[in-house]
Amino acid sequence: MHILLDQAQQIIADRPATWKEALSLMATGWGSIFIVIIILMLMIYLLNRAFRKKK
Repeated sequence: MHILLDQAQQIIADRPATWKEALSLMATGWGSIFIVIIILMLMIYLLNRAFRKKK
């Protein structure tokens, strides 16, 4: 998370963000959220396969 904040502070020093910068920062945040969700889904799937009952 600190990487994103550092990136934002370098892009936006002491001025309001332009709409392109705001969209770029929002896209970075949403992309990170979706990556975390995908990783969690994959981990749950693998754990489910590992611990399901054998027939």
